[in-house]
Amino acid sequence: MLVSVHLPKTAGTSFREALSESYGTRLYTDYNDRPVNTPLLSLRLRTVCSAVTLPFNSPVLTGSFDCVHGHFLPFKYCALGVTASPQFITWLRDPLDRLLSHYFYWRDASLSSNFGPVWQQFRDESWSLERFCSEPVMRNLYARFLWGFPLRHFDFVGLTEHYEADLEFLGNHVLQRNLKLVRRNIMSGTGKREAKDALSARFIENVRGWHSKDYRIYEQALEMRARRIRLGSGKD
Repeated sequence: MLVSVHLPKTAGTSFREALSESYGTRLYTDYNDRPVNTPLLSLRLRTVCSAVTLPFNSPVLTGSFDCVHGHFLPFKYCALGVTASPQFITWLRDPLDRLLSHYFYWRDASLSSNFGPVWQQFRDESWSLERFCSEPVMRNLYARFLWGFPLRHFDFVGLTEHYEADLEFLGNHVLQRNLKLVRRNIMSGTGKREAKDALSARFIENVRGWHSKDYRIYEQALEMRARRIRLGSGKD
């Protein structure tokens, strides 16, 4: 069983399509938990309850699925290890780049979108980029998702900045199956560079402070990838 954790704005939609191409009807998508829009304590309690009851009522154990992908805390599926020998994977990107992508994605979404109460507040109050990055609910999303399940427990951690190479490595060396390169919900390279270049050094320093946990997680992912390349099991 493959458990794929989709962290917001880390190429997860593109990767979901690659998984859909590869797994077809054997792919189960799990986007019901809404980790960004659920208060932290409630999210953790719900996740623990799901983990405890998973062996008794989870659809992923019906025998109909080989892969689950979505917005959820990986701890939710830790009990799969009792019977299903799961592989856990996820993708990360530079936290500032992720924040920029997330901000512009929410800002440009149609009014009919349903991204939850935090997005609705974002739209109603016309949050600036600085407010978006500094709001407590938007801080350290990697750490929020990875509660109780540190990065070292993953069988594969890809980086969006190396998406094509890491996708090829994942397919060839981890999953032993073909994964099609698909691109979805991508902010234009020019627009992203212009937005990032316009940021002041002070703002970037503030972001590193607000999201210090996520930067530590991202730096760990960089080290893991560099180690994989040094060992000859990945390519730059």
